[in-house]
Amino acid sequence: MRALRQTKIISLPMCGCTLLLLLAAVSFVGIIWVTDYRQGIRWKSTTTPLPENEVQELCIKLDISVNEKPCSSTTVFADEFYPFILDQFEEGQASFSDVENLLAEYQWEYEIAGPLADGSYYFVVSYDLRGDRATALLFFFHEENEILFQTAKFYEGIN
Repeated sequence: MRALRQTKIISLPMCGCTLLLLLAAVSFVGIIWVTDYRQGIRWKSTTTPLPENEVQELCIKLDISVNEKPCSSTTVFADEFYPFILDQFEEGQASFSDVENLLAEYQWEYEIAGPLADGSYYFVVSYDLRGDRATALLFFFHEENEILFQTAKFYEGIN
């Protein structure tokens, strides 16, 4: 079983002002809360497991063995793939194109957001593996397309 790296919320050196702007942006794009993929289960009442063919496709794309979870499970929710997906992209190095190559068919939302402290802009892209708006992966990209940070978000009570 391969070891997954811990995903940091922000790995680039930023001033406190920039951090506040990014946190404000999280609220701006309508996130009810941002959490680690291992926390929170209430959102599962608003979704269903991924279809078997989708699970198989993701296992192939992410190079996960059929003997390893989630690929060995019969019931798989989207969040079970999040650690594998987030592990694919190095913050500050991976680009929007890198993410799109893997997740383009799951893109839910694309939004140009406000400026950072240095005057540059960033944009936010959400990817929803299930397509039901219960949970999604959220990527913040700098205007030059590299990932500023990435996380998972879970919604409660909306679809």
